[in-house]
Amino acid sequence: FRLKRLAQEYDLIATSFIGMDSKSLKIISSLALSCSLLAFSTGFSLFIPNLHAKNFRICGLENSVCCLHAMLIQDLLGRLWHIDCETSTKLWLLLKICGQFKSSFISQSRNQILTGYEARGIFAVCSYAVTGVCGLQNEANRLHDDEILSQVTNDGLQLLLDITTKWMHIPFRTPNHFFRVRPCISSELFALTGDSGTPDGIFILQGFHLSLNLCLQLKNVSPDLPVRLTKLYCILYCRTSFQINFQSGEENKGQMQLDCQDWGADDMVDLNEKLLQYVTGCTETTQGMRDGDNTGDCEVVDACVCFEPNERGQGFSNCVLDVSAFPVGSYRIKWHSCCMDDKGSYWSLLPLNAGPVFTVRKSSVFG
Repeated sequence: FRLKRLAQEYDLIATSFIGMDSKSLKIISSLALSCSLLAFSTGFSLFIPNLHAKNFRICGLENSVCCLHAMLIQDLLGRLWHIDCETSTKLWLLLKICGQFKSSFISQSRNQILTGYEARGIFAVCSYAVTGVCGLQNEANRLHDDEILSQVTNDGLQLLLDITTKWMHIPFRTPNHFFRVRPCISSELFALTGDSGTPDGIFILQGFHLSLNLCLQLKNVSPDLPVRLTKLYCILYCRTSFQINFQSGEENKGQMQLDCQDWGADDMVDLNEKLLQYVTGCTETTQGMRDGDNTGDCEVVDACVCFEPNERGQGFSNCVLDVSAFPVGSYRIKWHSCCMDDKGSYWSLLPLNAGPVFTVRKSSVFG
């Protein structure tokens, strides 16, 4: 899972620098593909589907392992989908074996698709790894003797060693883009309550929906940008565990400056992944974020919003969040934004300020 997350972090880097030269972009995308490959190889070489199914059922881990395998396959398949048809077909078959088949999940943005001679080495290792894993799976399906199954496990470890050795022979390259110091295009989000209310903050009575008027402001946009930005998108996400406590004398001002403690890499990666799925049409809503939620929160709300940028780099829109089940208190809304250019490429926009804070007040309806 750590390697898969690292691949997603490379994806975030690759889409956060509009105007990056194609060679640097390919290098970063190759690093992301490498991490996805290593995650897939480790997950399947050590935990071969069906081989240890009985033990997983006894421990109650069967569904968790199947979901992990499905995530690893989907991530690698999304990177090879338009490049290696033979390897992609084998991955589809593995996905069906895991019982987690989905028809629409390929969410790689156009600017992350690898092509050309530079990526040939990593593609060859991917093909070798997927073929090897399929071979292990076929052996596990045919054999049931404990001694022979032990041999299959040893073969899995040897396969992982061979894959890692082949991968280490691929030259490591550094993107030239990062030797050119400049701020990347970022964004700020501003929110006001959609209902007539006090300008001192965002307040709502318990049991009601939260209506927000939004402004997304682009920052650090170069006048010689090689592409034209056509659409802006933003995802807003809040859960009951995002409740915050103000210091003595501090009030809810609706918008607060970004604090490094409030905004981690994991938040950005997760929100960027969900926003990419929404923008590329892999999902009509962000329901997948709720489905993957296992932290015990009783309520999770989210919304994706589209903006039309004007000549000042501003976009205006509105949304409604169903926070009617949130208890009394103040909550931070986390957010992430992106843009699409006139060539159909997806670009992530790093946030420069924290999300808005809203306060749920006790309503007379609730006593």
